[in-house]
Amino acid sequence: MKSIKSAWLRGAVILALTFAAGVALGVGYDRHVSSARSGPPMDAARVLAHMKVLLGLDSVQSAAIENILARHQRAVDSSWRAMQPGVRANMDSTLREIGAVLRPDQAGKFRNFVHVMHPGMLP
Repeated sequence: MKSIKSAWLRGAVILALTFAAGVALGVGYDRHVSSARSGPPMDAARVLAHMKVLLGLDSVQSAAIENILARHQRAVDSSWRAMQPGVRANMDSTLREIGAVLRPDQAGKFRNFVHVMHPGMLP
């Protein structure tokens, strides 16, 4: 019975670490991409350029989509800025909870792992 609980706990920790790594990678990537561009969080010109290539848009479609993106850009940017603090707070609490179940030798490795994946976010 003890080995089943131990295996379950190991599995839960691995799942939590995988989740945390995914979150950390996603946010880290987003911050990297956001800091690399000079424009707003969603650069409509880049989105449209990618869509032109991916979907083979004609000039009428491109113009229509450009207008749609322009009309919605401010609302999208505002929503993203409003959402970021909540995402960060949830990541903080998730990483702290994971840190609480780790042994001291694991906790140091976990802090290093988080720091590499997402600088500035400490559990």
